[in-house]
Amino acid sequence: MPGESIKVRGYVCHIDYVGNYKPGDLPPSGYCDWHEWATVQHKAGLRQQRCGICSRLGFPQELSDKTITHKDSRGKRHHSPVCKKCDAKAEANQCES
Repeated sequence: MPGESIKVRGYVCHIDYVGNYKPGDLPPSGYCDWHEWATVQHKAGLRQQRCGICSRLGFPQELSDKTITHKDSRGKRHHSPVCKKCDAKAEANQCES
């Protein structure tokens, strides 16, 4: 993350510059950058959903087009999206067989 250090009243301050993120952009690497990106996504109306395999939260651009179906304790069926990482792992396992 680019930034600069300046001296203010005898204290050294570090100023970080964040990226220009747009709704639908892929997530950046880096903790602070990710939070800035997530704020932009949330303000645009995008909401996170839980992956049906690994249970991690992800915005729509982090999820694949595939879904899995599972039943809860009452027998009701639920459709959950699958994140791109779990989808890639599943495809790699199918290729090995």
